[in-house]
Amino acid sequence: VADRVVFIDGGTIAADLPPGEFFSESNTNPRIRSFLEKVL
Repeated sequence: VADRVVFIDGGTIAADLPPGEFFSESNTNPRIRSFLEKVL
């Protein structure tokens, strides 16, 4: 359980969001969407 989700892409922080925002359908970051499509 976490208060924040940090998504690291290529060694840099690409996103630092609350879980609800990170996993939301309205999250339009293409790298995050691609990652979530593969793991969920």
